[in-house]
Order: sequence, then structure tokens, then C-alpha cells
Amino acid sequence: AAVRCEAHLRRAQSETENGKTLMKAAGLFLLLAGFGIVLCTFVVLPSSAPRAAFALAGVGVQVLGLGLTFRAHMAPDEDR
Repeated sequence: AAVRCEAHLRRAQSETENGKTLMKAAGLFLLLAGFGIVLCTFVVLPSSAPRAAFALAGVGVQVLGLGLTFRAHMAPDEDR
């Protein structure tokens, strides 16, 4: 029973590490995508009202990416 429990614990830790790697990659992608949205906004849109709306949307995407990246780097809870 102890061997089975130990194998289950190793498998759970491996899945957690894979999930964190995926979260880090997704956070980085969202940061880059938000930055790209902001840059393209100023090039593509001529008037200031839509430009401001799209720039705010790009900043929102960056904030989501930053939050996801921070969450992926947080220490795991020992309670679970």
C-alpha cells in the first residue's frame, strides 16, 4: 500500500509540474499578445476613440498574462 501511495504522489507531482509549465507558457503568450495588440492598435487605427479602446483591451490581455504567470510561479499549498 505504501508503494502504491508513493507512486501516486510522484505522478501527482509530475502532473503539477507539467501544468505549471503550461501555465507559464500561456502567461508569456498572453503578455506578448497583449503587447502586440497595443502596438498594432497605433499603426492600424486612425482615430483616437477606437485606438484607446483597443489599447485598453491589449493592456487587459497583458494583465491577464501577468496574473497567470505570477500564479504559475507561486509556491504550492501544503494543505492540499
